[in-house]
Amino acid sequence: MLISSHDLNHITEVCERIVVLDQGKIIHDIKTSSDTLKELESYFAI
Repeated sequence: MLISSHDLNHITEVCERIVVLDQGKIIHDIKTSSDTLKELESYFAI
């Protein structure tokens, strides 16, 4: 199943794997862990 969302809290709660795309290219391919939300927040804070 593919979920497209900008809600980082929701995604880290329901997904086992998160793929971040930028202009159609894979930037991050993350297996969800307790640190995933912090990692994504840091990436998008730039």
